[in-house]
Amino acid sequence: MLRTATRYPRGGSLRPTNVDPDPISSDAVWVPTNTVVFPAGSAPLSYTDLDLSAVVGARSAWVLIGIKATSSTARVVRFRTNGETQTWGSFNVSVETSGGAPYTLVRTSPLGIIEWLSSGTQTVELTVLGYVSNILLGAAQLYNGTLPTGWQTFDASGNVSNIALVMLKSLRLNAVTNRFHIYRPRGDVDDWVLDVDCENINNFMICSPTDMAVRMLTLTDSSGNVDFYADINTTQSRITMDSFAQLGQGFLLPNAGQEIVFPSGLSPTVLTDLDLSPAIGAQAALVFLKAKSVVVDTSVMFRRNGEVISAVAPNAGVQFFRNEHSANVCGLVIVACDEAGLVEWCASTTGSPAQHEITVLGYIPAA
Repeated sequence: MLRTATRYPRGGSLRPTNVDPDPISSDAVWVPTNTVVFPAGSAPLSYTDLDLSAVVGARSAWVLIGIKATSSTARVVRFRTNGETQTWGSFNVSVETSGGAPYTLVRTSPLGIIEWLSSGTQTVELTVLGYVSNILLGAAQLYNGTLPTGWQTFDASGNVSNIALVMLKSLRLNAVTNRFHIYRPRGDVDDWVLDVDCENINNFMICSPTDMAVRMLTLTDSSGNVDFYADINTTQSRITMDSFAQLGQGFLLPNAGQEIVFPSGLSPTVLTDLDLSPAIGAQAALVFLKAKSVVVDTSVMFRRNGEVISAVAPNAGVQFFRNEHSANVCGLVIVACDEAGLVEWCASTTGSPAQHEITVLGYIPAA
């Protein structure tokens, strides 16, 4: 059954069975936890249930998971909502370095359960860094058929009626080798990841087989429209609204005029604090960033402030965007900031010195 935005009246007897940090409101809220849900052990090689209800409750939630690999062999870890049957191409995480700890965002089932596997034998530890409660589930089919090439707009207003952060599910309907499509916030005029030589796990789909699915994030405009792009006109997909958090219902936009938190310039090559508080205030939040790679052949990594994993981009990037295609290409990055509004970041490069521009697209604050 789809969850609706039911509000629980102040002083009334109605309450959800799993009480939110703010039980009066049905607005989306970020709940930091840092809870180990799979102690270091052998990762399953076929999809296996992972019950997160002890952490998030028996509910649908967006869960931010840290994946720590303790073996050095490159593997892919895949996640999907419990009960789904498709092979999932994203959100995947490629764990390429011992001690690497990338993050990924996955939606739980209404019972608080996900499924996961590893592409090969490895030892993994999973930690729930936090979750977003009170997300709204979508149902509308937005597109079904051959994807047009170039940037196009389609209407998601059957679910949302304002600016919203949306998680879209794309199902590949035909087998086309290594073809891709991507989303960007409606109204954005920059190029986003446009080539297989880029990597961004949050809003970019690249897969070959029929019946492979991905989830991707983007922002709508105030009319509920989103932009998407396909590289060739033989790619066939079915796109549906998976879930969303709407403006004014827990999802917030940055302070006007303060959206750019790092103007275009030389990026740090060692982990450095990045202060998001001018854009979001000094508070803990789950933040959605636009990382613009000003030069080619660069990677940029973000992590929680104070994280103890000594990961560097790109191979063990916590949340990273790699651009090997062209200058001025953008990617979407998800990161949790601390109570002061701080995250850490650094860049690496194989060509010219790394240059980036970092913009806050929106955020979901903690209660």
